[in-house]
Amino acid sequence: MVPDIPNATRRLRVVLLSEVLPAKTSGGELVLYRHLIEDGHLDALVLKTSPRWLFQSPLWRRLKCSRLLYFLFTIIEEICQRSTPASEALRGAAIFQPDIIMTVAHGSSYRQAVGLARRLQRPLVTIFHDWWPDNYSRWSPLRWLANRRFHRVAKQSSLCLCISLPMLQQLRCTSHSVVILPIPGRRLLRRDSQLDPASGIFRIGYFGNLYDYAPMLGELLDASQGQGDVKFELRGSNPNWSASRVQMYLEKKVLLPYASESDFETWLLNLDAVLCVASFDLRTRRLMETNFPSKLIEALQFGKPIILWGPEYSSAIQWARDKQACYCITESDPGAVMRELKILREDGDLQRRLATTAVDLATTEFSFEAIQGQFMSLLTSLHSRTKSIGNDGI
Repeated sequence: MVPDIPNATRRLRVVLLSEVLPAKTSGGELVLYRHLIEDGHLDALVLKTSPRWLFQSPLWRRLKCSRLLYFLFTIIEEICQRSTPASEALRGAAIFQPDIIMTVAHGSSYRQAVGLARRLQRPLVTIFHDWWPDNYSRWSPLRWLANRRFHRVAKQSSLCLCISLPMLQQLRCTSHSVVILPIPGRRLLRRDSQLDPASGIFRIGYFGNLYDYAPMLGELLDASQGQGDVKFELRGSNPNWSASRVQMYLEKKVLLPYASESDFETWLLNLDAVLCVASFDLRTRRLMETNFPSKLIEALQFGKPIILWGPEYSSAIQWARDKQACYCITESDPGAVMRELKILREDGDLQRRLATTAVDLATTEFSFEAIQGQFMSLLTSLHSRTKSIGNDGI
């Protein structure tokens, strides 16, 4: 057991041991950056999980890419992945003397954080951003093993931070689980727009994942051909389209190049609406039921009408209906989507109501301050509780 530092006024110390690391990028990396680094109200030591030597070799990376050997890869990685932290990580964490160990339930090596928490006898906080075992690139017959370990780490944790209520419910660890939505940026960028939708082109922007959602977005772009009153503008990396299609979208200024932060914000402020999507692919049903698109919370900060296109069962649609926060479209047919967008384009009152709702949410329960306050309160309470009972273990 690591002794406590005899200084009751020192800031909370957190060791993050995870495959997902804080970074000013997007998704889970950006969420971690805002919680642990940007806020500046706690001390964080970030340690990357260490795979066994086999998983770092060039030969293993080549085998992993082979369809014939993917079955073997999945078995070996799930069974042989180390479940204890590397010695250097253990030494670094012990010197840091943390109050809390934190990890993200993503990949296979989050189990190392369980081992670290046990060795240092500190409470373990696990963040559940998505239902990792159902990632459909994995070999499906072995998902039962990944699912079992996913549930196990939830039970072994002192606190589970779940991205949505369905995630919390499916983990079945409600006694020590809390819903905490993705944290947005600090700054609220709002524009008091004088909307006049019928006077020009209705510009709809999308930013985020252009790999997984490329097929459905591509179909929507095809359906929008010849619809001169609605224009889509997309930003994101690694678009999963053919080179010729990417080039066509670039030439038509549908797919926009990388922009600096200030240029990106200017672009968002001048849009008429923001599009967020959830997949209709049945293989991803539980992913859509349990995750929550961080881009949706981010889009709220710009005070724009948000269009949410996805299946009725997705957690984002359920949340939006409860809050009356988005224009929800639950039909998978791109033609039906275009018809719905025409209705929204012509309804200035609806656009203004949606924009007002976005601003109201962004300045109250979905502000940086509100969500970070919840995050810090949960960690502080956990630390105080484990210290008061004289047991810092998990």
